[in-house]
Amino acid sequence: MLFYEADLNSGLLLEQGAHCYVRMDPPSLRKYAFHLVLAGHRYSKAGQRKHALRCYNNAWDIFKGKGWTLAGNHIGFTIGRHSYNVRDIEGAYNAYQSLLTREENTVHVQCSQILFQKGIQD
Repeated sequence: MLFYEADLNSGLLLEQGAHCYVRMDPPSLRKYAFHLVLAGHRYSKAGQRKHALRCYNNAWDIFKGKGWTLAGNHIGFTIGRHSYNVRDIEGAYNAYQSLLTREENTVHVQCSQILFQKGIQD
């Protein structure tokens, strides 16, 4: 088995495991979102950016508005990066815009903004 196949299989199993958490009674939404982030990371390593983007978008729906600033910033930045890489410029713009207009901006987001602008200008 090649390394990208292992990442693809891991992403698939993590995503399926995440769905088990959301179907529990009561649903464990934080574990669901966490496993989706892990699945998205594995999909990204396997070169499956659209699958990764789908997982991160689903996790973003859970994390946004919960007060988990660093997790939300990481997911939002990753959504922006993957959207840009799959040529969804509007999606990338919306993801970065939502990060930059939040009141609880962190240094990570500010540095990301600088790097993003530098990439566009070059």
